Amino acid sequence: MYQLGQVVQQDYGRAMQNYQVAGRMGYAPALSSIAYLHANGLGHPRDLVAAYAYLLIADTFGDANAKPSVARVKAALTPDEREQGEIIAEKLSQRFIANIKNCQREIAKRNNLPFDEAAPPTSGLMVWCGT
Repeated sequence: MYQLGQVVQQDYGRAMQNYQVAGRMGYAPALSSIAYLHANGLGHPRDLVAAYAYLLIADTFGDANAKPSVARVKAALTPDEREQGEIIAEKLSQRFIANIKNCQREIAKRNNLPFDEAAPPTSGLMVWCGT
């Protein structure tokens, strides 16, 4: 909505904020959109390392459209920048997975349902959990 200027005035900064909320819950298309904004310097300075990191996460979390973009951005980075992006992606992925698990735990608790700590998280859970 804010990225495209539909219904509201185009605002890349606001678009980034909205994508980050969804991205923290592992919503892969939002993570790809964050990467797009970083790669194109929309709303802030261009940052290919951040774009690469978010694309890696989006690919891991199931966005089929991320894979070709990962290859394109990777080709534009130095080996050190790639490594930096991979480290960032790993740290962010761990944080997003923790967010998803916490949300799932909270939903189970609210609904008096069992929660299996060992079960893998389900990314893209589009339920507001207060995170």
